Amino acid sequence: MSLSKANRWWLGVVVAAAATAGILVYVPSGRTALADDARRDEEQLARVEELSATFRQVAKRVKPAVVQIISTQVASERSARGREGLDLDDLPAPWREFFRGFGGPEGFSRPNPLRQGSGSGVIIDAEKGFILTNNHVVGDAEEKTDVGLRVNLADGRRGIPAKLVGRDPKTDIALIQINADRLEAAVLGDSSKMDVGDWVLAIGAPFGFAQTVTQGIISATGRSVGDTIDYQDWLQTDAAINPGNSGGPLVNMRGEVIGINVAIATSGLVSGYQGVGFAIPIEGIKDFLPDLMAGREPVRGYLGVQIQGLESQPGIEETFGLKPGMSGVLVE
Repeated sequence: MSLSKANRWWLGVVVAAAATAGILVYVPSGRTALADDARRDEEQLARVEELSATFRQVAKRVKPAVVQIISTQVASERSARGREGLDLDDLPAPWREFFRGFGGPEGFSRPNPLRQGSGSGVIIDAEKGFILTNNHVVGDAEEKTDVGLRVNLADGRRGIPAKLVGRDPKTDIALIQINADRLEAAVLGDSSKMDVGDWVLAIGAPFGFAQTVTQGIISATGRSVGDTIDYQDWLQTDAAINPGNSGGPLVNMRGEVIGINVAIATSGLVSGYQGVGFAIPIEGIKDFLPDLMAGREPVRGYLGVQIQGLESQPGIEETFGLKPGMSGVLVE
């Protein structure tokens, strides 16, 4: 092949390649926009799937440590009475003869019946079998007598006997213990690092449906609800919490326990999820957890004063000669 012919051959190859490249590079503007939209959709979907994968990973990590607790109790004689537990002595004298013909010589009264309740708990020590839950899940010793605590594990083992190790009614926390192998414990996190807007998962057995996972955020911190529990500094969440969730863990996106679910705010004839649930921060529980593990009653310091924010009672600042609208705390 002559030099001129070789040059012409290479020139043809270059022209053909350039033409091909031009055809590949050129795309109508409408198709470019569609391609950009598709790429953005894929990127957004990838972010959603990444968040979904995080939820899935957290649930998979924590669920083996979450248990269902069945508490069988003997109700007190008076609380055991209902329509079938009526005592004739509780009726006005004119009514006693009317009801005396029903239920035998003792009227409607009957022996103390067994009552069964259900709640949740979380294993915090796999070697010793320690399970953290609510005090009201295991029963109140002042009103009821515990005759049995049973635990259902996530792996399908059911009815494992449990014993009460310690309780702190002032925070509504209890520690129970089971004797079982192949347990998995959850990691305790730092609730002080949680803030409004942080994602959380609640895991438990609402309405008896064990291993239920719900998702939400921290809605507020430092909540106090009513006066039935002495010490309250609760986390508020919109993760669905229902009867049976009590005692179960509230966990962060690292799968760490940052609270123990304790209560809900609800209204109407049937108590249920209204988007306002509460959990006891784990940091406060850590303070007296060693006492519970040792079977000791938690002891707290007591200062004989009461405090009240001036803003809680309009006009109170003027009583002390202060300017209206001043902020501060009244110490009594």
